[in-house]
Amino acid sequence: MKKTIITLLVCIGFISSEAQDTTLIYFDKSWNETSKDNAVHYRKKFTTPEHKWGVIDYYSNGRIQMTGTFSNDSCTKPDGLSNWYHENGKLSRTCKYTNGTPEGTDLYYFDNGQKKIEGNYAGGKMDGQWNSWFRSGAIAAKAIYKNDEQVSAEFFNEDGSKNKSRAFFYQSAKFPGGEKALVKFLSDNLSYPQKAIKQNISGQVVIQFVVRKDGRVTDVAVYKSVDPLLDKEAMRIVKAMPLWEPAYFGGETADFYARQPITFRF
Repeated sequence: MKKTIITLLVCIGFISSEAQDTTLIYFDKSWNETSKDNAVHYRKKFTTPEHKWGVIDYYSNGRIQMTGTFSNDSCTKPDGLSNWYHENGKLSRTCKYTNGTPEGTDLYYFDNGQKKIEGNYAGGKMDGQWNSWFRSGAIAAKAIYKNDEQVSAEFFNEDGSKNKSRAFFYQSAKFPGGEKALVKFLSDNLSYPQKAIKQNISGQVVIQFVVRKDGRVTDVAVYKSVDPLLDKEAMRIVKAMPLWEPAYFGGETADFYARQPITFRF
């Protein structure tokens, strides 16, 4: 039998009405393209007078989910002001980008309109003062960042007293034991399908998923497909992952969106 090598990598303003060449695109809950009948979101994509690609994303109920402009046709590099909205129509987030990199103020809001998180980016890195609030409006955390590194931070309970159980304003979700443990888990448990080996099928599958506030891995879906045989195995192993250490944002646990590339190569 051929030796199998598995390579792993952990990744983690409104638009002008003068736009032209509008295209409709439909997405499932994981934001993979799908048919109109199976859509949870849909998108209007068009060219703008500034020669960019404008996007308006909608919830299935017809309310706007996001507006923004992009510098590339695949709409992976936001360029300009992007706004996101809750399903009730209230602003959820607003952030400005330069060719895919966040720049300047980043603001998040609760669905009641109360400010949730506010901070600043410089060259795509967290920089300066970052604050977060409870839904009631009480301060939850204050932090200072320099070049994406937390310099200092204070955390509070809703009554204003200090919360000493928190340490990080922002921290991405982590596989228990870290990146080396994740690589070992995948290497020990992933199996190259025999049928794929016989048919000489190889390539990189990218799986996307959500790490919930309690560490559960949910909403597992194929982001980049190679072949149903490899896709199925990559999905299986990601679904079999143990609980992760949850992400933190604003000093509170938060859902974390991740992508896991897995390369099948002889």
